[in-house]
Amino acid sequence: MQNFIVIAVFLALGALSRRLFSLPEKAPLYINHFIISVTLPAVILLKLPQLPLNRSVLLPMLIPWLSALPLTALVFWLAKRFGWLRDKTGAVVMLVLYGNTSYLGFPLVRALFGDAGMPYAIIFDQLGNFTMLAITAPLIIAHFGEREKPLSAALVARRVFSFPPFLALLVALALNGATYPAWLTQVLSWLSMLLAPLAMFIVGLQISWRVPGHLQQPLVAVLGIRLLAAPLLALLLCLISGHTGLAARVSVLEAAMPTMVTAGLMAMAANLVPRLCTAAVGFTLCGSLLTLPLWYVLTQWLFH
Repeated sequence: MQNFIVIAVFLALGALSRRLFSLPEKAPLYINHFIISVTLPAVILLKLPQLPLNRSVLLPMLIPWLSALPLTALVFWLAKRFGWLRDKTGAVVMLVLYGNTSYLGFPLVRALFGDAGMPYAIIFDQLGNFTMLAITAPLIIAHFGEREKPLSAALVARRVFSFPPFLALLVALALNGATYPAWLTQVLSWLSMLLAPLAMFIVGLQISWRVPGHLQQPLVAVLGIRLLAAPLLALLLCLISGHTGLAARVSVLEAAMPTMVTAGLMAMAANLVPRLCTAAVGFTLCGSLLTLPLWYVLTQWLFH
């Protein structure tokens, strides 16, 4: 609950700043570039090298990856059925694939499962969710976003390898098990702490609870897929694989998190229906207040 309150405060600060101050038109864009280029790489560099890479990481690590293809296929089916344009389809893909598994996920997992659940939450977030974001989000943006040149393998590769979080991922994997100097750990920690407040502030700057009619349909799709279909798929994967322990319960709860703010910001930066992105972040956050307790109770009943 504390983290939901903090999120609400920074959302409100962003919304109030838009009304009270004459901010530059490109202020959200500048903040967005700072988040993607500095704070998100700092999070990856701080957390990923400390994770043990062994067999215990497989379930929470693989669930985001195994869920990605079915969820994307569902979005494509809806896009074809309802005639969504290319940018709208790309926005929905970005908004449903990645959950807010760290800033919301970590404290909720600790509160509900104690410290024993935290390793699984970190693995789900860093080796699953964040790693998938770093690798696949540039590909999605390259395919659906605005581009001056025809899409080619060289263009996709250039965008992927110029994406700061992906470069941070490569460095973090190379440094697995390494110990940073105290000063570097402190710098990365401070930069990491800026991620959530800056992200929620920038969403607050642009969020609108009045959604145009043509965006209501894809917004409902994002809510249904992100809060219901994604955790249901994670639950089925756990049952099929025979996992019913703490790792399974944590994985399902992490899969039920609302849309990752950073993914929404990246879609906005690529001009993939920015108004849909800001609305989805806010609406999935509010909706998760209802759905997360239901998934917790369901997994407690199934995985007792």
